[in-house]
Amino acid sequence: MKTLNKVTRINFLTETEDHAVVFTCDYAEIDIPQDYFDKGIAEMIGKDINMFGLFEIKVYDAGVEEDDIDEHTKFKSYFFKHKGMINCSPSIIKEKRDPATGEKILTLVFKNGDKFIKNTTVAVNSEVANTMLDLMTLGYLPPVFPYEDVAQYWSDVNSFNGVKIGSMSQASIELIVSELARDPKNLSRTFRAKLRDNPNISRNSWKLINVREIPKYSSVFASIGAGDPKSSIISQIARQRDCASQKDSPVEDAIL
Repeated sequence: MKTLNKVTRINFLTETEDHAVVFTCDYAEIDIPQDYFDKGIAEMIGKDINMFGLFEIKVYDAGVEEDDIDEHTKFKSYFFKHKGMINCSPSIIKEKRDPATGEKILTLVFKNGDKFIKNTTVAVNSEVANTMLDLMTLGYLPPVFPYEDVAQYWSDVNSFNGVKIGSMSQASIELIVSELARDPKNLSRTFRAKLRDNPNISRNSWKLINVREIPKYSSVFASIGAGDPKSSIISQIARQRDCASQKDSPVEDAIL
């Protein structure tokens, strides 16, 4: 068992005598993608939510009610970062659609006195390493860290939960991150390449891609080999249109 000892440094949270952490603001929201529930990154247990502790908390001004909120309502954004799972008890759970992607999102609504964390003493859980792996390889990890800190956070999650992943070294983790983190304006380009050419850009302006998308952005041949011929055809058309270069795979070299 380990204790979360930095949570109440956030000014709208306070710890109670029974080691719960509650909201002290009038109204706050946390958006959780439906995919988190489909992939086991979050789960609903009765009226409670058990989820990985990495997300944005939107805190609204005092006096704001649920019916007052629309896309123009101002809020302060805080990123909560923990290395394991937390269990919380929102007042309300609402469904909505992401206006950009159409994906289903569950909004957890918290009001003054609602439990954000039911107990600050959390069990060390080796399964969290798998959850973190899903966050990384499925492209779900939000850009809440500077790029250089992502690999270290991944290592810290494993260490916090008592997990050693075979022979995976810190260098291996950094290599994986360097391939998954992309320029959001050009996903065929790694963020490390963008950073190399533009060292003064924000270190948080990266986007993770799903590991299955890497072949699509490296070569058409590799995309076919990855079992995604439809995407590879579309990718080939786009490359021909944009005169984009691609990396030849070792298999291509052998065949050709």
